[in-house]
Amino acid sequence: MSTLYRGTVSSPRRRECISADYGVQTPAASAQRLSSQVGERKLAPSAATLRTHLASITTFLASPPPHTERRTPAVVSVASGQAVCRFPGAPAHSRVSLSEEGLAEGAVASYSCERGFELLGPARRLCGADGRWTPDGIPFCGEYSLAEPAHRGG
Repeated sequence: MSTLYRGTVSSPRRRECISADYGVQTPAASAQRLSSQVGERKLAPSAATLRTHLASITTFLASPPPHTERRTPAVVSVASGQAVCRFPGAPAHSRVSLSEEGLAEGAVASYSCERGFELLGPARRLCGADGRWTPDGIPFCGEYSLAEPAHRGG
């Protein structure tokens, strides 16, 4: 069983929503079913199509399906044969901004959380020459309450 990942990908030239599988290409039909759960969006047909746009991707906003375990892949090779990092992974309720290097060596992934959530873990990760993100591990966006603490009468 493959692990699906859904979210929106924004680039300077176009905005599209994808459903990408970390290890195996995802059929467009599966992507459409996921998209119907998150509202009106346009889809890239597969993870392979997504790889052709790696250099222009600047932001990845993720909302993974509930009750799924996500694998973080290490390396993907593009047509040139150059090893680059895969998407750095994104916790639920997060925004991941990629530097202008896209997913090549030296790229920086900066993490932030949606309102009402707090980032736990590294705020920045770097794509290394070996095609792996450092530090290891994807940060987590934990929910916090904005309610005032209860006061005890005395």
